[in-house]
Amino acid sequence: KFLAAAFQPGLTGLKVSPINTSTRITFVVGKNGSLSWSKLRSDANGGEPAESSPKPARAPLNIAGLGAPAKRVAPPPPIEEYDIMAVRAVVQKYIDTESVLMFRTSTCRFCDRVNQLFTEKVGTGHFRTVDVSDRPDMRAELAVISGRTSVPAVFIKGEFIGGANDGGMGGVVPLNGSGELDRLLTQAGVTLL
Repeated sequence: KFLAAAFQPGLTGLKVSPINTSTRITFVVGKNGSLSWSKLRSDANGGEPAESSPKPARAPLNIAGLGAPAKRVAPPPPIEEYDIMAVRAVVQKYIDTESVLMFRTSTCRFCDRVNQLFTEKVGTGHFRTVDVSDRPDMRAELAVISGRTSVPAVFIKGEFIGGANDGGMGGVVPLNGSGELDRLLTQAGVTLL
């Protein structure tokens, strides 16, 4: 089975659900912020839409409950067919072998903030970053492992700590503010600067 992920109006994240290999779901964000979708089944209907959203779907996308329409960006690259177990094993190996690990994308300002914080705390050679900007397969498997799709996704000694401000144990920045991040890093055997 493969995973399909898509933003839905009014939600603050991605909905991830299994689909079969003969189904393709296409989502389109209109100029006015509307979201429409169609589900194609290549086997049953010769590629004709099997289902589609009501026309038009006019609910603006809402990011993190801020109430403002989302910034329009290019859609992520489509997830091509991939070996789920092999990719999941690669992601899990990173998590299991690195003392401090951050999955990130190259354009994420929250990732930059966490990277800066770790550089100041432990130095550049004492934590590992994995850029998943061009790896939708790794992001999909990271979502299965961590239960969330956003980055940064930070792990210390195999435990999901969270992102910059939320998730896991509450996020890197709040944990740093409470002093808990120092304890977790020391407990992981990382020397603080």
